[in-house]
Amino acid sequence: LGVWRREAQMNWDLFAFGCSDERLQRIWEVGQHTLQVGSQEVHVDCPTREQAAYWGDACWIGVWTGWHTADFSHLKHLLLSAEPAQYEDGQLPASVFSSQDQILFDYTLIFVWGLAAYVESAGDLAVAQHLAPTVERLLAWYRERVSDTGLLDFDHMALTEASHGYQRVFIDHPGLGWHNFDHPGLDRGGVSAALNMFYLGALQSWAGLLSDIGEHERATMVADEAATLSATIEGAFFDCDRGVYADAINDGELSAQISQQTNALAVLTGVCPPERRREVLERVLEDDPELCRCSPYFWTYMFEAMASVGMHAEMLDAIRELWGPMVDAGATTWWECFGGDDRDSLCHAWSCAPNYVMLRHVLGIAPTAPGFAEIEIRPHPDVLDYAEGMVQTVRGEVYVTWDVSRNRQGLLTVRLPDAIPGHIELPPGWTFADTGRRLMNLRDGGDDEWLIAPEE
Repeated sequence: LGVWRREAQMNWDLFAFGCSDERLQRIWEVGQHTLQVGSQEVHVDCPTREQAAYWGDACWIGVWTGWHTADFSHLKHLLLSAEPAQYEDGQLPASVFSSQDQILFDYTLIFVWGLAAYVESAGDLAVAQHLAPTVERLLAWYRERVSDTGLLDFDHMALTEASHGYQRVFIDHPGLGWHNFDHPGLDRGGVSAALNMFYLGALQSWAGLLSDIGEHERATMVADEAATLSATIEGAFFDCDRGVYADAINDGELSAQISQQTNALAVLTGVCPPERRREVLERVLEDDPELCRCSPYFWTYMFEAMASVGMHAEMLDAIRELWGPMVDAGATTWWECFGGDDRDSLCHAWSCAPNYVMLRHVLGIAPTAPGFAEIEIRPHPDVLDYAEGMVQTVRGEVYVTWDVSRNRQGLLTVRLPDAIPGHIELPPGWTFADTGRRLMNLRDGGDDEWLIAPEE
């Protein structure tokens, strides 16, 4: 009797994160292990069931894995596979390297989001240039289905009968009947708000990439297209009476269904005006039995939306509340859904967003130019007394640590790779003790160290 273990050869032994919260530390460790076993020849959704590189899973798994290991080769391989896999009409199969004949209309758009995330982290502009014709064909498919209202509006169920086998708007699991949930599902009928927001995010991502590769005139055109779509989505889907965005428009009427998914995307893509964003998120994070709630996968987007409005303490609370019970149940890899019943995969790497939260939004490490050519650090000693960790970038290791466990003040240390400029910004209410300021330029290479403390 023996055990056979199979995974990609990546450097997972690099220390990445530690903190003063034992529950969060264990959640980090399970997440890293899940990413590790989810990395096979490609980043698979799960190593036991479909074993497929779905765009919505694999793009984010590839980014998270790269931030742990500095190895983006799997993600690069996946993105380049879109060119030969693309159908003549511009659509993409939902999963490449798979015999499954299906299209998920939001997953196709996530390919463009994933390409932007890859360039941001790896700095590989050549891949974006190479894939430009693929992206343009893909976006043309959606442009052809924008109605006179200015919104994507097509019968995705009817398309299933016409070409490419199974096709549908996925967004997230709730409401499809594939998994068990104790809350309502998404409304995918009529004109989908979430699908239009994924389309908007793809346009925004492509505009940024066009600028990065020097196609400035085309970038301006696509950015203008995105701005027009954003305003149209805002006007069409915001429900003034309820103060949130409805899932869909059915027969000219706003859907009664409200979801965390749609509202997270409204904030993340900038559809929701800045002054309203935190209020919208607080509303859909309430304990309301009529809300459709995010699966572990869609917290990928919810966390980014929350970070954008400074809800860092709330993000950690959600991680403890939602991922903690899996730890308590003895999970050594993350489940596909929070229930972990017989319909769920019990090893699903799309559930590993908390690890990225720790690196990008708690340690606060982020690139401000492609490939970490410039770096910003926005640490959060306001939510953890002690934290220590690093991101393995393509330019070298970025290291951040602090300990404010004594009297809520202490040392913050930051180390950047050689010849990489950066800056640091403390959270509101915190300052560098010697200057009384929140902002500081960083020295490239070596350690910078400061005493930090809350404002008096």
